Amino acid sequence: LSAMDELADKAATPQARAEQYLRAAAMLEAGGDVSGALHRYKLAADASPNDPTITRKVRQKYQELGNYAAAAQLIEEELERAQGAHARGKLAGEMALLFHRHLDDEARASSSAQLALHLDPTNPEALRVVGRLAYSDGRFTEAAKRLAAARRPLLIAGGGGVSGGAGARLVGLGRR
Repeated sequence: LSAMDELADKAATPQARAEQYLRAAAMLEAGGDVSGALHRYKLAADASPNDPTITRKVRQKYQELGNYAAAAQLIEEELERAQGAHARGKLAGEMALLFHRHLDDEARASSSAQLALHLDPTNPEALRVVGRLAYSDGRFTEAAKRLAAARRPLLIAGGGGVSGGAGARLVGLGRR
């Protein structure tokens, strides 16, 4: 591990430095050290801040550690840099789900979901959040419409049927 840190310090390019930190993070992660892996992923993100793969790893580690506010902040930052409506919509949908499921911030969940739907009207995460919010407000017709639309991509992806864990996810769409 210390040898990898030395190699990262001596790396000729930021990308080479990031690669060394990613190797160290993977090694720590394999050993079950999520906090140590997160630290190395953050160093890799500092070395290569525009690499979405690295920022996604940092977000995943924050979520594994239960730091959902930090994960949402990273998504907001990545959303500012993202190119294309689909990529931006996907990030906004992920952020809406975080705000709704883990941060209990319905206002930010709703605004993130609306942004995601503006960018990609078929975004399943955003449709799920809007449907759940409508359900909790007693707008059952809207909730049914949104939740059914969120369910459609899952059915299509599964070849027209639901199998394994997908069925359990569909049953729980109207609940948190």
